[in-house]
Amino acid sequence: MTNAQEISGIGDDIGGIAIPRPRKIQAKDVSIFLLRVLLFIAGLNLAIWGGRLAMTRINSVVASEAFINGRIVTLTSPIDGQVMMPENLRSGQPIEMATVLAQIINPELDPWLRDATYEMAVERSRLDNLIQQLNQRSVAIAPSREYHDYRSQQLQYQATIQLAAQGVRQAELRLQTAQEEAGLAQDNFKRLLPLAEQGAIPLQRAEEVSRDWTISQQAVQQATIEVENKRIELNSIQQQALQLLPPHPVVSPDLLAVQDVQRQINETRDRIAAREAAISQAKIDPKHQDQPITPPFPGVIWEALVGPEEQVATGQPMVRLLNCEQLWVDAFVSVDDLPRVRLGSSAKVKLYNGELELSGKVATVRSRLTGVQSLGQDSAINPPNLEEKQVAQLRIELDEPEQLTASDNSAAAFCNVGQIAQVEIGAQ
Repeated sequence: MTNAQEISGIGDDIGGIAIPRPRKIQAKDVSIFLLRVLLFIAGLNLAIWGGRLAMTRINSVVASEAFINGRIVTLTSPIDGQVMMPENLRSGQPIEMATVLAQIINPELDPWLRDATYEMAVERSRLDNLIQQLNQRSVAIAPSREYHDYRSQQLQYQATIQLAAQGVRQAELRLQTAQEEAGLAQDNFKRLLPLAEQGAIPLQRAEEVSRDWTISQQAVQQATIEVENKRIELNSIQQQALQLLPPHPVVSPDLLAVQDVQRQINETRDRIAAREAAISQAKIDPKHQDQPITPPFPGVIWEALVGPEEQVATGQPMVRLLNCEQLWVDAFVSVDDLPRVRLGSSAKVKLYNGELELSGKVATVRSRLTGVQSLGQDSAINPPNLEEKQVAQLRIELDEPEQLTASDNSAAAFCNVGQIAQVEIGAQ
């Protein structure tokens, strides 16, 4: 009886009625139950996630790839020369507009000044010798009254002519300075206008330089008129001297020798004055000065292209700068989703390396379908070749790009340029 009860699972027999015993719950049964519960929950979550994903796909376009990008500006050398720059200049270093990144030493300035100074010293020595000769010869000469009157009148005219000639030279120097300032203003305008068109610097800065150029051109015109007036005045005084000066009296050979020495003295003094003016002008001429390299905007050094004491040529690239005030997101979507995207569509951006979430809008579309494939060479990260991929590139303008540079280490992280992001674009 016992064996039969154990096999059939029948319990005790009470009054001829078999009472079943309760079965023991096995551990295996519990595991199976829990597994079924977990599978049910997972399936439910998967269904919810799938539903949300489907709704997301319906209401938005998700970029298959996206990253933060920024504007790069390359600074070039304005002259030929040698680079003097800090050795600790490195990529990721934050910079301000007043920061001198490098100094270009003009190799032609020092030799020219040295030669000009030596030549002026020679002329001064020659002048001292001529003055000594004049003093020695003048002692033995007793000029006549007639010659004395002639010489006195001649000296008066010569002084007047010399003063007028000096006025011409000064006017010519002012004209030269005005022309050089106008040329410098023109160069600055040509250099800053492309930066303003690219958005690297404010357009107001280019307008200020344009006004400076216009003012300098007006100064050139005024200086040109002044030079012409001074030349007319000098010519008039010279003609007047020829008409009013009496005939030259007969003089002795000794007196002629004295006059010749005096003529040499006057010519030497003129050469010294001209050389002094040239040296003074060279010291203030921007073309002869050492040229500092300063950034047109605050940002981050992207790459230093030259090193200390390196020789550079005019126009040679020296430093590439990242403008942390010009940041955006490059997002790539399938060309099949492109009809659902419009310029101005809203976008949500989330960086994968943190909790930072940003908003923006679609500013440009670049693809084979739109016919626009080139966005310039000013980007920090060059986009891929779209001819080989079935994707379109969207440039997302951020509403608050300053959030990317809010952290203390944003400069060292290149203002998050290159960071991968998740982007959802509102579908139309």
